[in-house]
Amino acid sequence: MVSMVLREVYLVVRRKKTTIHLNAKESTTVGEVKQMIEGILKVPPADQLLLKHQTEMKNEKTLASYNLNAQTARAHMPATLGLCLRDKGEF
Repeated sequence: MVSMVLREVYLVVRRKKTTIHLNAKESTTVGEVKQMIEGILKVPPADQLLLKHQTEMKNEKTLASYNLNAQTARAHMPATLGLCLRDKGEF
């Protein structure tokens, strides 16, 4: 049980005036995070672009591969990601 808690990653996803709080595992892929966002915003993953430090995050990579882990994304200090949504065919 303790090892599961230690592997939890806390995220804040921001776009303009919208802020979304998510929690996931280190092994969660960026594509899976986009599916979580789809459940909230009703925007398909193909129309989302997630950014970490202004760098595009790839769907197949895990959160851990972007150094988002239990030490860097804690409940009291979550990691912040940027979100862009496709508008008229462009991000």
